[in-house]
Parts: sequence; C-alpha cells; structure tokens
Amino acid sequence: MTTKPISRDVHELKAPSHLWQALAWPLSVILLLLLLACMSATAYHWQAIDRYAGRFSALTDSLLAANDLLLNLERADVSRPEQTLSLRRFEALDAQTAASDLPGAARAQAAEVLSTAAERWLATSETLAQEPAGRRDLREAEARYRLALSTELGETKSRLMEAETSSREYGGLSLLLAGILLILGTYMGRQSRLVARPSSEVPPGAPSARSLAQMAQAQAGIERLLQMTIDSVDAGIAIFDAFDQIVFCNEAYRAFTQLPPALSRPGTSINDISGFFYEQYPESRAGLSLAAAVAARRHDLRAGKPALEWQRGERWFLLTDCALPDGSVVSLWTDITAVKHAQSVLEQRSELLEIALRASSDGLWDWNVEANTNYLSPRWKALLGYEEHEIEDSASLWQATIHPEDRDSVARQVEAHLDAKAAFDTEYRMQTKAGEWRWFHVRGEVVRHIDGRPRRMAGFTQDIHERKAQALEIEQMRAMLNEVIEAINGGIARFDADERLVFCNRRFGELYGFPPELMRPGTSGQALVENFFDRQYPDAPPAVR
Repeated sequence: MTTKPISRDVHELKAPSHLWQALAWPLSVILLLLLLACMSATAYHWQAIDRYAGRFSALTDSLLAANDLLLNLERADVSRPEQTLSLRRFEALDAQTAASDLPGAARAQAAEVLSTAAERWLATSETLAQEPAGRRDLREAEARYRLALSTELGETKSRLMEAETSSREYGGLSLLLAGILLILGTYMGRQSRLVARPSSEVPPGAPSARSLAQMAQAQAGIERLLQMTIDSVDAGIAIFDAFDQIVFCNEAYRAFTQLPPALSRPGTSINDISGFFYEQYPESRAGLSLAAAVAARRHDLRAGKPALEWQRGERWFLLTDCALPDGSVVSLWTDITAVKHAQSVLEQRSELLEIALRASSDGLWDWNVEANTNYLSPRWKALLGYEEHEIEDSASLWQATIHPEDRDSVARQVEAHLDAKAAFDTEYRMQTKAGEWRWFHVRGEVVRHIDGRPRRMAGFTQDIHERKAQALEIEQMRAMLNEVIEAINGGIARFDADERLVFCNRRFGELYGFPPELMRPGTSGQALVENFFDRQYPDAPPAVR
C-alpha cells in the first residue's frame, strides 16, 4: 500500500517572541562593534608599550653619553679629537631622542646648553679650560640636562606602566565581550533551530516558511560575522562547556597552542589539550608530573585564579580564564612577548640609570603630586647616612628632614614652581642620620597634564656642605680683614690691572675727601684723580693731573 506523500513546510519548533526578534540582532551588532573597539584599543596600547620602552632605552643612552662626555672633557689624558667624538656621540643620541613624538622641550633646551658649553670648552686653550668658571659652567649645564632627562625618564616609565595596565584591562574586556557574544549566538541558534513539521500540524499564528527562512539566513550571517570577528582577534580564544570540553576555538588559539586538528575539534577534553601542551613544553609544569600538571590545569580552569604567564620558547603568553553564568568557561591566550621585552629593557636600563645616577654623586627624588607619594633613590638616602631599607619613600619624611628655619622658604619655592611662577633651584639644610645639619643644593622640574595641572615633580639633591662651609669661612675671614683694614688710621686702597678700584677703607675716602659714590669697586683711578684735583686744585693744568 502506497501512501501519499505529505507536503512539508519548514517551521520553527518554538517561535521566538517579538521582543527577542526585535532586540537580538541589533544587540549582536552592538556587541560586535564594542569588541572591535576593545581589540583596537588593546592593539594601540601594545604599540604604545613598544614605543615607550624604546624611548626609555634611548633616554638612558643619552644620559650615559652625557656622563661620558663630562668625564672625557675633564680628563687631561683624553685627546681633543676623542673629546670631540664624545660630544658628537652625545648630540647624535640626543637627536634620536628628540625625534620621538613625546614632549621633551625642557630636555632639548638643556641639551643645547650642554652642547654649547662643551663647544666653548673645546674651543678654549688647555689653560683656560681648567679655570674654575669654565668647569663650573660645564658642570651646571650637565646637571641641568641630567635633571630634565631624568624627569622625562620618570614620565616615560609611568606612561609605559599605564599602557601595560590599559592593555590588560581592554584585553579582559574583549574576553568578556567575546564570551557574551558566543553565548548569545548559541542561544539564538537554539531559538532559531528549524525542524520539518507537517503543514497540517502547524499551530495557528506560527511564522510562515518564508519568514523562518529569512530568520535562519540572518542567523547564519550573524554567526559568520561572529566567527570572522573572533578569528581576527590577535588573542587566542577557546570556549569550554560545563563538562570541560571544547566548544569553539579561533585560529589564534590553534596557532598559539599548536594543537593538531584532532585536538581542536568540539568535544575535546581540556585534559587532552593540557596533556599535549605539557608533553611539548615540560618546563611549563613547574616541577609537577604530567598527570599532576594536567589535573592542576583542569582545576585552575574554574578556580578563578589570577592570570598565568607561560613561556613557550622565546614567546610569552598570558592565560586568563573567565567562568560564565551558563557553566561554560572562556579561555583567553594573549601574546605578551612585547610586554616581557619592554619589562626586560626597563629592568636593564633602570640598572644602568641607577649606576649613572650613583656615579653623579647626586640623589634622585620623584614626587607624585596627585597621590602625594615620593620615590627616594638609594643615593639620596645615602647622602643623609641611611641604608636603603632604613627609611621609607614618603613626601612627609622628605619634608621632616628640612631644617625648621628653611622649611617655610622651601615650601614657598615649591608652590611657586608648581604654579609655574619660578624655577625650583635652591639651597637648604637637611638633618642626617647622625643628627648633623648639612647644606644641600636641590633642583627640580615639574611634569604637567595637558591642561597645565602639575602631575609629578622630580629632581636631584647634591651635598654642598663642604663648599658652603668654605664659603662661610671665607666670608668670615673677609669680614675680619675688613675690620682690621677699617681700624687702620691710614688710607688703604687696591686697584686692579685696569686701574679700577677693588676696595678701599673709609679712612682713604676721608683723607682725600671722596664722595661715597666714588668709593665703590669698579671706579676708575682717573675718575678719583680728576675729582681730587677739581676740588683741591681746580686751576691745575691738565699735564699735572
């Protein structure tokens, strides 16, 4: 007996609500756009990390070149061609730094001043070059450059850290959005699952076959767009279901893990994937056996542990797992090789920077104005007689070391510098660990936001106690000598080689009747003679005068 075929139409097993039909597709598009925006932001911050790491390295090289330049210029056993070569090397390295897109006006001006001082030093004779004035100008120029460059170094390091933090945040947000999109796509697929049902059994009000076909076509388009978007992500993404079996993974995940096709198919257990990985890279087991490492990885998948850093050859990956409400887990593999390289450069250059700063005998301080936190270098602490671990880095401690008589003056100068009214270049006393009050020369530069608000202030502290003590001693001796000279009954005056007055006592002016304005240093001897004859012998011929 033959039966008549029953005509079949394609209908939905469970028709979605009108609200779902209205919101599902726009929501998917919005989430896709947000995911693409987060991916772009992550890529931007990766590039920023590379840029800031390169700039930090270039700035450190410039600082070392400035130190070498000063040493070579002041050494008598270094020839002029070698000194000139040191200057040209410094100028070339600073020019590379100036080519960056980051601001560096203060450093550029200081570099020009240092180059000019070095050129003047090289242009003078060896005798003149050893004069205290020339040496002082050269050292002041180098100190100014070192201050400006160190301030820029601190700002570059701060920006590098901010870029690294932002890249991790945007990467995590991308992971969350990808997980939501996958869940949404899966749910939409279930809602739009089509089955063949006899037309006689179609319930009243059910969607027509054409509308169902259009919905299925739109769903397929969304799924293809979602797949293309997830595959274009630089990070590796894998979805595991509630039974720890893989549901989906993108091309980056396959490339990062180097999984064979058989292990990247849906239904593969996390145990099989981990076992393959740990067999290929046993150094990633952290000393565990293969079975223990596999079990630990399955436990960590849902344990909510912090992100893990895994090394595979020369590449580094950040592994982040995010559990979703439906029991599935999104696993994100991010290539952080660039970050690790930047961190390595930062560590190496920081060591060189610390060596350079120690060699300069100056102590570095860096004050975060907004957070009111302070960094005090080991050299700064050593200037006060402390080991690095003996005192903490705090703004309040720095202020507490200042002499009570100098504290208000220093506070006013800092405030004036923050308000962009004056440079911060001062001398004041600080108390050492032994309780001694010593004199220090302190310079500082402020780093501002785009709107002009102060962000950080950094600078150097130099011990000038011996120099200050010598200056005070000389001043005291000069005062005593003046008292002796003034006590002599006879008139005493000294003139320089150009016959200009250097000093004279009060008795000298009384004897000759000179007015006070002519008894000042710099007055010519001819002016004194003419004044004397004009008053005492106005009729004397010029030849006598």
